[in-house]
Amino acid sequence: MSGLDQARSTARFVSQDPVPATFFTVTGAISVEVRDVSVNGAQIEHAQPVRPAMQGRLVLGNLTANATVIWTRLMGPGRYRSGLRIEQSLDIVAAAIRDLLARGVVRKGEDTLQRREQARLERQLGSLAREVQ
Repeated sequence: MSGLDQARSTARFVSQDPVPATFFTVTGAISVEVRDVSVNGAQIEHAQPVRPAMQGRLVLGNLTANATVIWTRLMGPGRYRSGLRIEQSLDIVAAAIRDLLARGVVRKGEDTLQRREQARLERQLGSLAREVQ
């Protein structure tokens, strides 16, 4: 499964307010807002459409990294949300995330996988309770 509901294999860091950034592609610069970031990727919102497999450079704070669009969805009129895979050395991305943490720009997000597993168990318990009745 890909996209908005995908469980993450690495910790992601979220911001209360979207973080302004730029995604540079062969067609030009796209102003984006970063919703979350991890050492492997970022979720962005933007007004200009992008396509899966589109490559570019994400500039976020002191991080400049090659990135590829993995998925994209129309969220509303003229508003898109996309997932990027960051193709940069892990230590460089981790250092940039540490800087964002230290400045209070992002905080560690909830464990998506743990939250999904908890919801699955609760659904199973609800189903068992209905069978017993």
